[in-house]
Amino acid sequence: MLETRDLEKRFAGLRAVNGASLRVEAGTITALIGPNGSGKTTTFDLITGNVRPDAGTVRFEGRDITGFPPWQVARLGIGRTFQLPRLFAEMTVLENLTAAVRGGSLRGAVRRALDLLGFVGLDALPHAAAASLSYCQRKLVELARVLMLR
Repeated sequence: MLETRDLEKRFAGLRAVNGASLRVEAGTITALIGPNGSGKTTTFDLITGNVRPDAGTVRFEGRDITGFPPWQVARLGIGRTFQLPRLFAEMTVLENLTAAVRGGSLRGAVRRALDLLGFVGLDALPHAAAASLSYCQRKLVELARVLMLR
């Protein structure tokens, strides 16, 4: 489903990513593990279009998406969370999950959002203000929001 080949990125002579190749199969959850400074975040930035690679390719469902802008990558269904959660604090948990829904029915999106809140263990909080959540709960809302992309 998702594959990178020989991704490279340098910042002012510092090689942040050097030949990163990975493959994620459909229906799996995959982790990228390494010490601080090993290029994990930069690799995610390269995949999601937040940073352009100096070399290598990113393929999604067989299509070369190398260098696509972040909004286009997100429309394809690839998203990410950040170390510090970035929620719309003034919105409810449910509104955070459905804010970017495009096409389809809002009713279907709400159903999916409620299902995902159950999946991440927050099914009791759909109407809670995002600002009232703990750090861990905010991270789980971010995960559910990314999963809304399918």
